[in-house]
Amino acid sequence: MNEYEILRTIEFLEQTREPFRGLMPMADDEPVWNITMFLMKSEIRGQLVTASMLAQVTGVPYATSMRLIG
Repeated sequence: MNEYEILRTIEFLEQTREPFRGLMPMADDEPVWNITMFLMKSEIRGQLVTASMLAQVTGVPYATSMRLIG
C-alpha cells in the first residue's frame, strides 16, 4: 500500500464515522482515535506536529487533551 492509498483509507474511515456522530451526539468523540489519525496523516504528509495541534484534534477540552497526550 502506498502513501496515497493509506491517506484515502484514513479519509474513508473518517467519513464513515461522521454519520454515526450525527446520530449519536452524546457518544464519546474518541480522542485517541482522532490523535492517531492526525498523526498518521501528518507523518505521511511530512508535517510537523505540536502538542497544541494534537490537543485541538482530540475533541475534548484542552486540559483533558494535554493529560491524554502526556
